[in-house]
Amino acid sequence: MKNKMGEYVFTDDVSYKEKLIKRLERSADRICELQDKLRDGVKNLTAIEFERLADEYHNENCRYDCIDSELKLLEKPSPEKKQKQRLRTRSRRQNINY
Repeated sequence: MKNKMGEYVFTDDVSYKEKLIKRLERSADRICELQDKLRDGVKNLTAIEFERLADEYHNENCRYDCIDSELKLLEKPSPEKKQKQRLRTRSRRQNINY
């Protein structure tokens, strides 16, 4: 499977999920920092500095969304797993005698 960055990812790799979670936390912290800078510096910043901070904030939000959607894809069960589960429950139901 390819992630949004175009890299191949093996979904069974637990360390990759942990890395993504850490990246998501760092991104969330960075978003909070940028929000604080934007709120506090509205009167003190020049237009160019404010625009630069707004661009950084937008880019960080996009990065956060990409990481979040990738994590959701990794946590979502694959169709093969759902099919296996259906077959197991069907066979169990057939084995039950009332």
